[in-house]
Amino acid sequence: FTFQFTNTASNATTVSWDFGDGNTSTDPNPTHTYQFTGSFQVTQIVTNACGSDTLIQVVGPTSIGDELFGNAIRVYPNPTEGQFWIEGLDIQAEELTLEVSDARGRTVFKQVETKVFGGFKYAFDLTRHAEGVYLVKISDGERTAYKRIVRE
Repeated sequence: FTFQFTNTASNATTVSWDFGDGNTSTDPNPTHTYQFTGSFQVTQIVTNACGSDTLIQVVGPTSIGDELFGNAIRVYPNPTEGQFWIEGLDIQAEELTLEVSDARGRTVFKQVETKVFGGFKYAFDLTRHAEGVYLVKISDGERTAYKRIVRE
């Protein structure tokens, strides 16, 4: 379970990577081997004299079930000024976990719903959080979907 990461930023003076499993690197184009299979949230931060930029990407194998599950879920409006909704159509889950993480991988919201049968719609509010990119993770214990939301 090894990935070769490529830095596509131009004019970066520093590059830092967080591989989502507790390991980090400052190598511009690192290779990282994961000890366990699964999906990981990788964060890259590049910096130069003008400031910094953050990119978040989920890596790891996804199944057809994960893809179909993800297609049944919407996160909107995107971008948002703070308040947004997570909506699912025809979701069947004994337990549904909804998590929102910031660019550094810190969980800012976590909500667990039980007995979700059919559609759902939940409101979230990022107005007290910094502008930037957030990752939304929705899981029913067997399938997982990832969505990005931008807070302006």
